[in-house]
Amino acid sequence: REEVKGAKPWNPAPFPAGGAARASSPSERARDAEQLEARNIEASRVRATQDGFAAGFADGRALAEHDASRIAQLAQTMETALAGLEQSIATQLLGLAIGLARAVVRREIATQPDSLLMLVQDALRALPELSTTGEILVNPADADLVKDYLQDSGQSGSWRIVGDAAIEPGGCRIATRACDIDATLETRWRRAMQTLGRTDDWRVKDADV
Repeated sequence: REEVKGAKPWNPAPFPAGGAARASSPSERARDAEQLEARNIEASRVRATQDGFAAGFADGRALAEHDASRIAQLAQTMETALAGLEQSIATQLLGLAIGLARAVVRREIATQPDSLLMLVQDALRALPELSTTGEILVNPADADLVKDYLQDSGQSGSWRIVGDAAIEPGGCRIATRACDIDATLETRWRRAMQTLGRTDDWRVKDADV
């Protein structure tokens, strides 16, 4: 037999333990398929859970924003309503105060007739220096009181007392050639109401105080 120079002996690879490799049995393949399907189902469930959480979070945030906007609108509406209520209450309180003031003035006029004399004195002082004669118009019930006052003060010769039923007791009007001073209660009341931005009529009858 001839020898080949440089040749190496052939050593075959050993077979795996247990003998030669064999194909999977049908039961193994079925088990592997079930395991793969189970992993796919679990992955799908996880993805669905994550997607559902994200969608629910977005919906929840949108709902919260809607609720916050609605609450803000309700708060604004309530604030406006309260402001209107406060204004209404303030107006009512002012009306009550005015009614009370009217009743108090009427009571003082009835119980303190001397207040008319102070009014006449102030009106005469407000006249220009050259207006020293004229007429003092008062309610007929106040005519004697004013006449006595002018006599006691030495001014009876300069002024003529005129009874005028159109003038309420407690008021007066002074007429001269140069000017006319209206100190009737109705006019004084109207001026006082104008400073308050009101138009309450003096002739309204109030409850007794």
